[in-house]
Amino acid sequence: MNRRVLLVVVLNVLAILGLAVAFPEPMLAPGPLQPGHAALAADCLACHAPFAGPDRAACEACHTVNDIGVRLVSGAPAPKRPDPDAALTEARFHQALGDAPCAACHTEHGAAAVPRFEHALLDVDQRDDCAACHVAPDTALHSRVQSFDGGCRTCHNTADWENARFDHAQLSPADQRDCVACHAAPTDALHQGLGAASADCAGCHEIQGWRPASFEHGRYFQITGAHRASCETCHPGATAGTVNLERYTCYGCHEHSAAGVRAEHVEEGIRDFADCVRCHRSGEEHEGREGGGDGEGRGRDDD
Repeated sequence: MNRRVLLVVVLNVLAILGLAVAFPEPMLAPGPLQPGHAALAADCLACHAPFAGPDRAACEACHTVNDIGVRLVSGAPAPKRPDPDAALTEARFHQALGDAPCAACHTEHGAAAVPRFEHALLDVDQRDDCAACHVAPDTALHSRVQSFDGGCRTCHNTADWENARFDHAQLSPADQRDCVACHAAPTDALHQGLGAASADCAGCHEIQGWRPASFEHGRYFQITGAHRASCETCHPGATAGTVNLERYTCYGCHEHSAAGVRAEHVEEGIRDFADCVRCHRSGEEHEGREGGGDGEGRGRDDD
């Protein structure tokens, strides 16, 4: 680098430093201060230590930690809030932060001063004491939980509250079987076909995981006698573990052709015969006639 270029660089650096000293806010500040600190706009050292950034000691010169949420900087009581415990909660919270820098959460320049909070700033004991800052949830699920060995952290994490992991073993045995108290009842054709039995989720499902489920076929249709066949005989396209239990056909075996079934049912005055197992749960040919049903003409026996 020749002397001319070096001289230009030095002069530019000196010019920038001079402007920073003469006009610190427009040269150095990342944005205007929030209204509460606007009077300090020309006095950077009121909050910043030279070459070190925001200084916690400078903050505490005005904001005493024990008074945060309780008293204003002027010493006057803080305005009352709808929640009478809010002020006490805020005071306890700040007292538990230890030596964490104020700037870790609070930004006074630029956009609105919305605190950015990380639970990692709290000590371990304080992190587990969620109720010290948060109102206990009042939900049907939380009221049924029997034990909180690890507090809220048994299911939740501080990084993402919604991404919870829940162990049904925390519920009482009775509540473990009362699935519809927390979960919507299934409305698919299979569960509707099971009738009252569909409310007993534990008959097929485990609390450790909704899927896979063990299905007792006999509760829906008896596989006996000639009906002891492979899944794909009645559920075309089925493979092990992928049977669509809502889709089945009785056509293709013996006299079970679409035309034959239609003719036989129409002769008996039965016009709705698409769902065979609704009337023939055991697979017996005359079960529908003997057991009755809700189709027009069902239950008649004119033979």
